Amino acid sequence: MRFPAPEKEQAVFRAILLASTLALAACSGGLDQKLDGSSEAAYRTSLNKVRNSVSEEDRKQLDESLRILAVSDVSIGFEGGILTAVDKLRSTPLTELAEPLMPQVNGRTGRDIVAAAKLRMKEQAERQLATSKIEIEKLTRARKEKESARDFLAKVEILEPRIAIVGTDAQRMGILDFKVSNGSEEVLSSLFLRATVKGADDKVLMTDEFTYKASPPIAAGQVRDVRLPSSSPNKWNSSELAKQAQLALQLQVENAATLAGSKLAASFTQKDADRLALLEKQKPVLEALVAAK
Repeated sequence: MRFPAPEKEQAVFRAILLASTLALAACSGGLDQKLDGSSEAAYRTSLNKVRNSVSEEDRKQLDESLRILAVSDVSIGFEGGILTAVDKLRSTPLTELAEPLMPQVNGRTGRDIVAAAKLRMKEQAERQLATSKIEIEKLTRARKEKESARDFLAKVEILEPRIAIVGTDAQRMGILDFKVSNGSEEVLSSLFLRATVKGADDKVLMTDEFTYKASPPIAAGQVRDVRLPSSSPNKWNSSELAKQAQLALQLQVENAATLAGSKLAASFTQKDADRLALLEKQKPVLEALVAAK
């Protein structure tokens, strides 16, 4: 999945705008006032004083800078980079970020804070860009390998997929029925399937990915009837599905393994595709932040 050029250009523009406005905000006289982080009350009072004495644009950049400084290294690692981590804090009032910010802003001017945020964003962007390039290369290679195996995987077909919900409450069970037609020349030991369940009006109710382990393995040219019951509480026997008047099941072969255990294609799931799309979207933003002076 590739994002169109206009969206990438807009992302780059936003990154350049962020870097330039941080620099401009640092030149604002109103940002020469210091914040007091000696107590939460002092922090709130001094923050309001600075925010009320600067222009709306400078106020936005000061707020952005404070959120950049408030993000912990743990959060950056967990969210996969500073861009997503900062986005997570956009709806959080700055008054609720007093604890991580007080020791960082105590005695510093608004200009100091903007400069520190700019430096941190640049350093984190450099790190994230380096790791993103490696991950993009890995995922792109896996996608190409999977695409090259598409013709082979097309020979493994799922026929007549159906889903039924039987029983009620604790006895409720989801049952998947389908046929596997192995039109390849290999003996297959397992299939990695992507499932989509739709209700009335073709509305998608759920998606899932799972591995079907064939026992015994499916011989070349064989058609196998498969029934997979699911009685433990999960999405396959949820109350949401149970109350639907009609259900339709779609199954797509994402990968397969031979009797020897080797996969026919590199592992590249929908989650991998979504991750690659996100990385490719963030890459020009990170490059612009790294290049900004």
